[in-house]
Amino acid sequence: MLSALLAAGALVASASDAPNRAKPITNPDGTQATTLFVCGDTYVYAVQPDQIPNGEHMNNGIIWTFDARDVCFQMGLMQSNMDHVDDCKPIDNNERILITSSAHWAMIVDYATKKLEFWTKKCTNAHSAEMLPGNKIVVACAEGTDQLQLYDRTRNDELLHTVSLPAAHGCVWDDQRQRLYAIGKKKLGIYRLEGAETDTPQLVEEAAITTPKTGTHDLTRVDDHTLCVSGRNSYFFDLDTHTFTELTQFNGRTAIKSVNYNIKTNEAWYTDASNDEEDIYSWATQVVRHTSDPMGTTDDYTFTAPYYNLYKVRPLYWGGEEAAGVEAVSTDNTDAELPAEYFNLQGIPVANPEAGNVYIRRQGSTTDKVLL
Repeated sequence: MLSALLAAGALVASASDAPNRAKPITNPDGTQATTLFVCGDTYVYAVQPDQIPNGEHMNNGIIWTFDARDVCFQMGLMQSNMDHVDDCKPIDNNERILITSSAHWAMIVDYATKKLEFWTKKCTNAHSAEMLPGNKIVVACAEGTDQLQLYDRTRNDELLHTVSLPAAHGCVWDDQRQRLYAIGKKKLGIYRLEGAETDTPQLVEEAAITTPKTGTHDLTRVDDHTLCVSGRNSYFFDLDTHTFTELTQFNGRTAIKSVNYNIKTNEAWYTDASNDEEDIYSWATQVVRHTSDPMGTTDDYTFTAPYYNLYKVRPLYWGGEEAAGVEAVSTDNTDAELPAEYFNLQGIPVANPEAGNVYIRRQGSTTDKVLL
């Protein structure tokens, strides 16, 4: 019998008015199971790939879903304005999500309640964003705006400052150096933040580094000394020497949308919209990929989303992390004395579960995925 602990709130949401809260699964050794944010179209999904066989559909691994259309009216937008979610960064110790869309908006959403806590609709082609000191937010606005925009998360849609960056696509704040790194076209800009605690903050450009390839698209943190720059091919960028080292796994790729590298385990989750056969640019993909050797040549695992236009993947939890402080699903033995409820994988109650089928079983505070 299968016994993978799953989040009841996410999988039986249609049968309950409770918030759709994805409680992360823990491994038998008490460490955290891999959990990813996957975003595209109007959605952000929390997905646990351990629940998805290699190459198969992500549906069985989804533990949480957010649809941007559910909060559009709070922003004064129509549902048709909420498409093309580009990025979905976990922030605030994984309690909130910083979401951007090339449909010209950015927002902060609470993970537990799905409540909208901040929004702006002033950034044309908002491709990514980052939290800065003093409750400030920087949004990378690509073609049509071509700038970095500064906001305060306590004041919706109030633009405080801009700085030019053609085709701005990615941004990362380095707390150790107190600097912002941002990419656009063939430029990696380095900026200091002035007046972080005031109502008149400013980004001041200190340096501009030329990247090995034009069409930079994604920028992520690797460690205290390294960033990862991706788009056409992918590279480590040394923050101390300002040099680039190519990740050979991505050589010749023309449309890398996201690369997330774990230096401790030498693995990466990524999305790639390249068309290898025709070598043309595409803006979305329907596959999330994993490699255990970014300096190698092949993937070792994928899962698919054939009905969605996916953009980026972001780790919420890397597999094997300590689960301390993570709200896990209860496994209290007293639950065994309570009556069990069964749901299908779409969260619909099943009164008479049949042998040979997979169900979600809720018994007290414990939820299991079971094969009867």
